[in-house]
Amino acid sequence: MGATQTAAQCPDPEVLLYYEAPCGSGLNTGQSFTAPTTGQLDSLRLARCTGTDTRVVIRGFNGTGAAWNQGPIIGEADLVVSGDSDANACYTSGGNGFSNYEEGWFTFHNLALAEGEQYILHLIDGAAATSCNLSYEGGSAFTNTGEKQGEDLAFDLYFCPGDFTFGCTNPEACNFDPAATAEDGSCAEEDCAGNCGGTAYEDPICGCISDISLAGQCLGCTDAAACNFDATSTVDNGSCYYPDCQGSCPEFLDFYEAPCGTGLNYGQSFTASITGYLNSITIARCTGVNTRLQVRTYNGDGNTWSQGSLIGEANQVFPGNNEPSDCFVSGGNGFSNYVETTFTFTNMGLEAGNQYVFQLVEGVAATGCNINYADGTAFAINGAKPDEDLVFRLSMCPIILNFGCTDDTACNYDESANVEDGSCLFLDCAGTCGGDAYLDPDCGCLDSIEDAGSCVGGIDSAACNFDPTATVGDDSCQFPDCHGDCGGSATLSSCGCIGGNTGIPASACINGCLTEVTASSPNACSPGILYGQSFISTENGLLERIRLKTCCALDAQLVLRRAANLDPCQIEGPQEWNSGEILGYSNLNYSVCAGLEACVTSMGVEGYIWRDFDFGGIPIQSGEGYVMELISGVAIANCEGDYADGNAFGGAGALAEKDLVFSIHICNQDQNWGCTDPTSCTFDPQADQNDGSCLYEDCNGECGGDAVESVGCGCIGGSTGIRTEQCVFGTIRPILANDASICPGTLTGQTLTTAADGFLTGLSFYGPSDEAQTLELRRSNGPNAGELVFTTTRNAVPSDCDQEVSNWLQVSLNHFPVQAGSGYRLDFLDGYGHRTCSADFVEGEGIQNGSAVSTADLAFRLVYRNPAPGELVWGCTTDGFCNYDPDATHDDGSCTIDDCNGDCGGVAYTIEGCGCVAGLTGVEPESCYGCLDDSKCNYDPAASIDDGSCLDYDCNGDCGGSAVLNDRCGCVGGNTGIDPAICLVKCQSDPYLSNYDGAFETDEIGFGGSGQTFMATESVFLT
Repeated sequence: MGATQTAAQCPDPEVLLYYEAPCGSGLNTGQSFTAPTTGQLDSLRLARCTGTDTRVVIRGFNGTGAAWNQGPIIGEADLVVSGDSDANACYTSGGNGFSNYEEGWFTFHNLALAEGEQYILHLIDGAAATSCNLSYEGGSAFTNTGEKQGEDLAFDLYFCPGDFTFGCTNPEACNFDPAATAEDGSCAEEDCAGNCGGTAYEDPICGCISDISLAGQCLGCTDAAACNFDATSTVDNGSCYYPDCQGSCPEFLDFYEAPCGTGLNYGQSFTASITGYLNSITIARCTGVNTRLQVRTYNGDGNTWSQGSLIGEANQVFPGNNEPSDCFVSGGNGFSNYVETTFTFTNMGLEAGNQYVFQLVEGVAATGCNINYADGTAFAINGAKPDEDLVFRLSMCPIILNFGCTDDTACNYDESANVEDGSCLFLDCAGTCGGDAYLDPDCGCLDSIEDAGSCVGGIDSAACNFDPTATVGDDSCQFPDCHGDCGGSATLSSCGCIGGNTGIPASACINGCLTEVTASSPNACSPGILYGQSFISTENGLLERIRLKTCCALDAQLVLRRAANLDPCQIEGPQEWNSGEILGYSNLNYSVCAGLEACVTSMGVEGYIWRDFDFGGIPIQSGEGYVMELISGVAIANCEGDYADGNAFGGAGALAEKDLVFSIHICNQDQNWGCTDPTSCTFDPQADQNDGSCLYEDCNGECGGDAVESVGCGCIGGSTGIRTEQCVFGTIRPILANDASICPGTLTGQTLTTAADGFLTGLSFYGPSDEAQTLELRRSNGPNAGELVFTTTRNAVPSDCDQEVSNWLQVSLNHFPVQAGSGYRLDFLDGYGHRTCSADFVEGEGIQNGSAVSTADLAFRLVYRNPAPGELVWGCTTDGFCNYDPDATHDDGSCTIDDCNGDCGGVAYTIEGCGCVAGLTGVEPESCYGCLDDSKCNYDPAASIDDGSCLDYDCNGDCGGSAVLNDRCGCVGGNTGIDPAICLVKCQSDPYLSNYDGAFETDEIGFGGSGQTFMATESVFLT
């Protein structure tokens, strides 16, 4: 199919003509239409995508929603039109436009449609395009998801009118109509209940049911002894539960689902739905840590939520696997480490309508994302999470209970109470039941606890904070420190008086050295869970210590690295921030607290504490960049981001506006930095610290050169004159190159002449690596001028650099043949390359925007291999030409034929009436033409073609002359020497006497009475 078709097969078709060149949208799969007549659908024209096969069916109309393409199939086009298996071609974006949508014709047979009925043409396979200028009111275009209002496919439909009786024509259908002559899609089957076209559904579990919407409703608890027995259920689904609460059925709060919300949660408030004993609680707990569950009275949603009165604890403590990091749902874990776990309780009474909290005093639990429990909320460690709930299932046994104080030592003891409700009160030291008086162990009975310690103070008169009102001494006495400050914290050390108000941090003295300290702000703020910090040393010396605030719940250790190259604009950058050379490791600091919540800053920053990381004196250099990386543990940012010479690093990389809370301690030391390796060509005998500047001779003997030894090729690259691209499989291949100094200017091509036959295997050019380039090479002269040799595309390499990143870029070529001495033209179809700084390439010229540029050449390298004997022979490869070369392997466009003189490739040609001329005939074409009239003065007996050149003698005897006879003067003009203009009435004479020089003198004018005298030169008639 797909051939152009202009009419239906019947003489007077009804038509819907809405086809035009596609211009709306692609990727459409259908169109609704209304039949304009009763008859057979004959043919369809639409704009189909050639990238895929196209298969068209006609369906009954089934609405405009997602089920539009589920109406009954009435018929199908005769053929499936094949595509070229490139589905991407159907996208009109990306530069395709509608170039891959073309006119396609589909024919139908025996497909009758009823006038006024709506139908769907559906592309089961393939896609079609819409129009943008035509509007069809009888339907709309469709995509897979439904109608596209306001759009129509570009389509034509041809109908052959006829009379039909519509109905079900399938004899196997329960509503088969033997009188029907045309299928209308109404055929039906009997359902499982025996109803023709009925909706009864054969459920694989429940059998025949009245409707598919009732599927599975036969499932339930079928045990009559169970609490949840369902008399309507016929198939048991294992959901039965039994009256195990002293003969009563338990009550459930069931809000359990697979965890999908958040992890690291610590509790859930709930409201008891009945009065009775708490039987069990099921949650999704993290297996990475131990889990212990308690129930408390509700104490609000704030940070004291976990301080309500303790009512009881679960019977079990579930052990974890000591992998706290398993509880983080980020990092790829998801909820794989949160498992459904049930805790049971014994004799724990709860009162209907009262609110309680179950708290994970150890461990963490997960929330859901689909549940919504109105009578409680989940809790993080520091308060409620109002929009979240733990996934939980709570079971209670209904029992009549009496709540009150059950402690017989309490002043409000209730002997009738059998369940403690946390209301017990006790006599205070003043004898008041539940009073506020406080028995201070030092000061006796005081009015309230706020007065505690009021009698205690410093009673040493030598102390600088002596309190004469105190009656009871304590350890608050303070004495001047080494700096003279009362109670100050300055201390004497091997470095002198340090700390306190001395201005010298106590931490600065390390092993007797008063270190220089570089520090960021000590105020910790979110984010936590950071892994490193870059910095620049301000001193030459020894790195003794780095102090960091790290999470107390994790072991922590630092490694010191040289700063990596993070500049995306460098050829070798950007590197990973933690990929620099390792200079040393610190000591390991062990965890000093439990619970991963200490690392989560949303719960506070108190879990991050100062820790010392000692390096034992690693030499570092002033002005050089370094990185401290936590290879275990995590650190926290400061609030200000105030360190200008570096930044913090998190799991996703650099945090440009953040810094860790840190201090760096360097012991000053005179150092000579340089190359300390005696084998280096840049060895510095005065250096005592290696600064990484050592260079070594390459295989070409150049200090710091980049020539390399390659197997089979020897020393290549660098200044050897042999480019690395030339070494292919251990063989050095020839090259045509222009690769001197590179300049910023750019070109879009280069002409060149090849010096030898060969096969091109590689092309390099100097250009931007973050942009794509497409290049082609064509012949530029000779009989094959314009012939395409190759087209190649290099894909862009994404870069974060905000400026051009250019270097030598290489593409492989598939052994394309080139001919010695032939001219070629290399063009960038997309992109560009840089030029060399001098235009010294004599074998060609640069190209800019299609025009040659004599003052610039492209920087390029073309590598080729020499052909094997007989592998590349240029010549005429077509038999039948006079210069056919059976040994030629590649055609050079030189094929030619014999001329009329029998010379191969000769230029002789035939002139009708004259014969073969020019070339090697010895006959000039001009000799064919001349005067054939032998009565003429220029008759040419050798000429064969009269060229109209015949001439006569004039009166002066000149062949073809222009002299003529004059009645008075005889033969004049021509070569006679007599001007016909002076042939006078009387006689011939000298022409004139005159003083006129071609210009008038306007300063003097002659009027009436003026005149001129003259002298006659001979006796003549004045004419």
